[in-house]
Amino acid sequence: MSIDKKSLIEQFKGKSWEDLPTPSLVLDVDRFKSNCDNLTACANKLKVPLRCHVKTHKTTEGLRLQLANQEYGGGRVLVSTIPEARAILPLVKEGIVKDVCYSIPIPKSRLADCEELAQEIPDFRLLVDDIAQLDLLGTSKQTYSVFVKIDMGYGRAGLTPESPRLLEVFKRIKSYDNVNLFGLYCHSGSAYTALNKDEAREYLFKEVSVATKAARIARTVGFEDLTLSVGSTPTAHAVEILDDGNLPPVEGHLEIHAGNYPCCDLQQVATGCVSLEQVAVSVVAEIVSTYPGRGTGPGEQLIDAGVLSLARETSKIAGYGKLADNDDWIVGRISQEHGILTTENEKAQFLEYGTKIKILPQHACISCASFPYYFILKDGKIDDVWVPAKWW
Repeated sequence: MSIDKKSLIEQFKGKSWEDLPTPSLVLDVDRFKSNCDNLTACANKLKVPLRCHVKTHKTTEGLRLQLANQEYGGGRVLVSTIPEARAILPLVKEGIVKDVCYSIPIPKSRLADCEELAQEIPDFRLLVDDIAQLDLLGTSKQTYSVFVKIDMGYGRAGLTPESPRLLEVFKRIKSYDNVNLFGLYCHSGSAYTALNKDEAREYLFKEVSVATKAARIARTVGFEDLTLSVGSTPTAHAVEILDDGNLPPVEGHLEIHAGNYPCCDLQQVATGCVSLEQVAVSVVAEIVSTYPGRGTGPGEQLIDAGVLSLARETSKIAGYGKLADNDDWIVGRISQEHGILTTENEKAQFLEYGTKIKILPQHACISCASFPYYFILKDGKIDDVWVPAKWW
């Protein structure tokens, strides 16, 4: 599917979000930029590099804003897919992006892609957590820089410091002349259970502690001065209440990474680390039908946005989405292309047939991935269109 960005801009620039077809995804660029600037300022205050993940929005326009004004180790990026890495190559050539990590342990079928990218990106790094991956890299003529993925107890990927396999991975890296250990990578997915920045800070401190423990194991094999990459959007926001004197001892070079923070969503709001006013992404939908007397309150309403627009994810905030400008209704049920607005308020007023609404999603990463392009909102009007790097 080819996207004609120029034609879309000509058709919609200057119009209201209420003029958009539904469902559509809109991104408030001022909120997006403010979120980027805030976290960059916090990393600068802490005197550590911020490695920016492009996975949520997958655009060069958004990445430019993420990387602006960095004072320490600027230009560090994470990508979650090969198309994302290829899409940001123009920023590599401009010197804006300087260091790219492919943030899933390397699939065997992607070795050729990674060989190409390593030739185009001077500091291209891979994630590894298995000896088989290292044996694969050892067959290549390309030299690779790698992070070892450390499991924080989340159970998604990586090895815990307690695992005997971690030492074996370090030893296998040492055995290959074309594989260099750059650092250790931790992601605290459990930090999404935090209720405030103080709790998120404890998860951040745990990440630093676990990474340092793993670094000590690496040192027994001869690896020194490693980069310890820690973070998630909740723990990165905990940086706001820190200065460099608050951090636990670090045996290595600390960097913070995060991805969701430019956009934010209800899951982030539920952590207590961001406010509703920081959510930059919303899905535009339309009232399609009204069902008086069905369910609770005065009844229910049907909208034309379901799982494929909003995702089937939840948080401590009720529903699958919250209306941006109406506190009475939530997206209470969803199926593929249908959403049901529900309410507990007996006095809630039905919205008229054809009314356009903006819905704040539970998980911006999934909602953004569902759309072929984003309408960029500035001062209440459509100002631009961003086209993300799609698929795999």
